[in-house]
Amino acid sequence: MTPRPNPPTRYLPTEIPDSAGASGVVEVWHDSLLDRDVAIKWISTSDGEEQLLNEWQILARAVSRHVVEIYDLITDRHGAMRGIIMEYVPGSSLADLTPPQNADQLNFTLRILFQLAAGLEDLHSNGIVHRDVKPENAMVTPEGRLKICDFGLSTAPLAETTRARGTIGYLAPESALVRPATITTETDVYAFGAVCWKALSGGLPPVGRFGLPEREYFPLPSVLETTSLIPVRLGHVIDRCLSFEPAQRPKMTEVRIAFANELAAGRHLASIAIGSGPRDLSANNLRRRFSTGSHVLEITYDNYDFIVSDVLGDVFINNSRAQRSQALTEGCIITFGAEHPNRAFAPFRRFTPEVVI
Repeated sequence: MTPRPNPPTRYLPTEIPDSAGASGVVEVWHDSLLDRDVAIKWISTSDGEEQLLNEWQILARAVSRHVVEIYDLITDRHGAMRGIIMEYVPGSSLADLTPPQNADQLNFTLRILFQLAAGLEDLHSNGIVHRDVKPENAMVTPEGRLKICDFGLSTAPLAETTRARGTIGYLAPESALVRPATITTETDVYAFGAVCWKALSGGLPPVGRFGLPEREYFPLPSVLETTSLIPVRLGHVIDRCLSFEPAQRPKMTEVRIAFANELAAGRHLASIAIGSGPRDLSANNLRRRFSTGSHVLEITYDNYDFIVSDVLGDVFINNSRAQRSQALTEGCIITFGAEHPNRAFAPFRRFTPEVVI
């Protein structure tokens, strides 16, 4: 490789140690004009320019508060790309996070994983598959903010490859075992499930010999078997992320909602407008009965959802007859009575507290 060009003179060197990756070296410089530290990623391998260009193009269209921002690029005197200037995230990677040992530590870890899920959801909605989701590629600030980094392998969904690119232990079965392999968002979902295993238990799921996923090892043991701290509902979602078949894995939107619901457990609110005015359900009002004449609906809050616990007479939810154990969805309409003009309509509203990072 030819010597690195100097960055623009506004950037001053710092004493923060460099870090090396698979295809580049990251240095921390200080932007004297904007008075902030930035990270400069330099090419260090023969195929690094292709990966760096790919990272530049991906980051240019990746819109998310949980993805590192890109600021500028550096070229040599011949116009060849040599480095990119991007957001510097102080702190350490998710790989340095120790498994939680108590409720407070669990809450912190779940908040970190929630941000990773939200960032991947944003990438997928922008038509990007990260393709190398692992703890080392998620930086966490001392305040607990997460940023996804290292997009050298990223691509658009449905691209095909004959090479198994990624990291052993986080590599989805279809990426490791099929040639050519089709890259999909489900590839990231699988890797996210493995990251959850690592963050919550300290180990990786036993997927096969040498860390490569083999069909006979699936279905995998539940992550719930690794520690009693993991909430059961959330554990089942993580287990589904690690399904052998891509179609059986949840979308990242569902995963992000599951983490948000866990972080908001016991703090949801609901309101039903009926009779003289709205009536609320919450942790302080776990169960309420609503009725008009002989038509009765009882709703119970289980710290996550608002569930139909009893129903008498003709009660409908969005024009379908209400069923016991049915969860009410945001904005649904409850109808008491089957015949006009004595039918009564009651809008249901659900409020989930925002996860504030």
